Amino acid sequence: MQKILAILIVFALCTAMGMKSAARLQSRAKLLSALVLSVRRFMMAMEYEKKPLYRIAQNRAYGQVQALWDAFGAGLAAGKAPADAFAQAMAQADEAVRGFLSLRREERQLLLEFAGTLGGTDLKTQRAGAALLTSRLEELAETAQRENSVKGRVYRTMGMLCGAAVAILML
Repeated sequence: MQKILAILIVFALCTAMGMKSAARLQSRAKLLSALVLSVRRFMMAMEYEKKPLYRIAQNRAYGQVQALWDAFGAGLAAGKAPADAFAQAMAQADEAVRGFLSLRREERQLLLEFAGTLGGTDLKTQRAGAALLTSRLEELAETAQRENSVKGRVYRTMGMLCGAAVAILML
């Protein structure tokens, strides 16, 4: 009885590890898509709402990226430069939302470069920076979605197969 229970536990653990890896890929793809949408909404608000930058940044997004934009707005309201406020907001978002930890260095650098153009240049330059950022983030989101569909299935299957293999070996 104990042997069967141990086999079931090992199988369940291996399967759970595969599912967790697949969930990380899915979380990253969703986060990148949400970032694209939030940057678009932010730029639209900058163009049509004549408010201070910190008010535009706050309450600009929903879901997991809301923590980033709210912290960015709070940093701007405290008088920080946009690039510094965004860097601090990313650090706070890493602590508040686990999904932000999946962002790679390239994606973080893109966001920081975009934040560096905010408030210090004319609207045309800011639009160009936002267009570049959104196009690049869209590419990254599509790539992440493809990785999720292919690698996610592989991770789930490998978890189950490894669990089954260990279970067979334990018999």
